[in-house]
Amino acid sequence: MWFSTRADSRPYHLGTYPLEGLPRDPSVAMAEAALAPIAAPAYDTPAEGPLAAALRDYLGIFAANAVREPAAARAPVPDDPQRRMVDVKGYAYFMNASQVGICRLPDNAWCRGAERPAGHDHAVVLLLAHGRVPEQGNPARDWVAPAVREGADCRIGGIAVCLAGHIAQLGWSAEPHVVGAGSVDAERLAVLAGLAVRDPDSGRLRNPYVDAFSLAVVTTDYALAVECLPRKEDHAKDLALWGIAAFLGTMFGPCISGPLLSYVGKTEDPQHYSPAGYNALMITGVVYSLVCGAVVTRVSRDHKEDTQADATLEPAGEDEAPDAV
Repeated sequence: MWFSTRADSRPYHLGTYPLEGLPRDPSVAMAEAALAPIAAPAYDTPAEGPLAAALRDYLGIFAANAVREPAAARAPVPDDPQRRMVDVKGYAYFMNASQVGICRLPDNAWCRGAERPAGHDHAVVLLLAHGRVPEQGNPARDWVAPAVREGADCRIGGIAVCLAGHIAQLGWSAEPHVVGAGSVDAERLAVLAGLAVRDPDSGRLRNPYVDAFSLAVVTTDYALAVECLPRKEDHAKDLALWGIAAFLGTMFGPCISGPLLSYVGKTEDPQHYSPAGYNALMITGVVYSLVCGAVVTRVSRDHKEDTQADATLEPAGEDEAPDAV
């Protein structure tokens, strides 16, 4: 191939978001360990509209029909927790989860009064970005907009059910946990799995790449390599870097491309432009992309070098994984 990027050779189990480049801070687990267990998660408001209600019903159907009984004989899977992690995360990304993290399952991550399946000491945390709301004037907006959260909850819940069934078919115990039918604190586990940090003021979860998202969890006795935690003081920097990368084109494009198209592609008909104008526009877009990519790569590399001492991602083995991460 003449044109290729580093993404072309990116390992599939890493997903599309560069989570592995975030600075790491295992001490974040100490703050989460100090929090008390919560009540079982459930929707705190009635469904708004028929689509939202239907999606909640379907999520309940998914959870009720999950395969929970492990296969009678265990499959000949690798003993290496790292290899198992690659397979499990690859499965979740193949099912179109936005982000996936794995952590050990601390006692306070179980909800109050929850029945704990024997041996479940690992959690696979699944995150799905909320979908786009139809634009103003679109007839679908009125009935889709109120159900965006339910749509993501239903989708990521279905992925959790499928992943739990996959692990069960391998011969290990696995349980999906979704909104309204779960026994774990998904938000706490999202922090422990390195997918989010808590805002120090509001206590709400923040992800450096996704503004709004839904979570689901699979708990299991299937030993997996686990993640380390992002440093909470750096999530704003990572969010800013991602925002700058996305904003540069929309900021400079109209300012330069519009006049360029008018000048190079000018014709006698003011409503039409010549092919030469569009060719110049496309070439300029390529130049913009290369320059912006070089700048963002340089900034990202410098930031990574500054925090490399904290960016350890050593996988923990089945017997030596830390209790909280």
